[in-house]
Amino acid sequence: SFSKLQKALLFEAKKGRNVAYNEIFEEDEDGNQGDFCELLRAQHLEEIIAYDKKLVDAITDAANREGSESLPLATYREVLQVADPEKPRADVNLYLARGAGVEINEVMGRESNGEEVDVKEFILRLRDGLLKKS
Repeated sequence: SFSKLQKALLFEAKKGRNVAYNEIFEEDEDGNQGDFCELLRAQHLEEIIAYDKKLVDAITDAANREGSESLPLATYREVLQVADPEKPRADVNLYLARGAGVEINEVMGRESNGEEVDVKEFILRLRDGLLKKS
């Protein structure tokens, strides 16, 4: 949480309200970083894992509602937009392309043609890259 990060930062700063960020992010001779960096890394990982779960659950729920093992690209788009309404259209298109296993310039055509993609395959390919909430 933010308060844990703030406490770790204040502890590591040790010089009051001024923070020497270059020192905070430095590694020691063993390659370790301080509590602040470790908390920041852990928080980042937790956010990624939670977002991944949210997307996978939303896609799986949509497939279960449809009673199908595959969904049209338009449905994936809708699911992604509902799960993350602030996600820019370009990023949604990137996720669709990755999940469908196609080039970005192919997404719109395949979507308008009603192309369907297997849910399990879509999820596996979607996870091949970073999934980050807007």
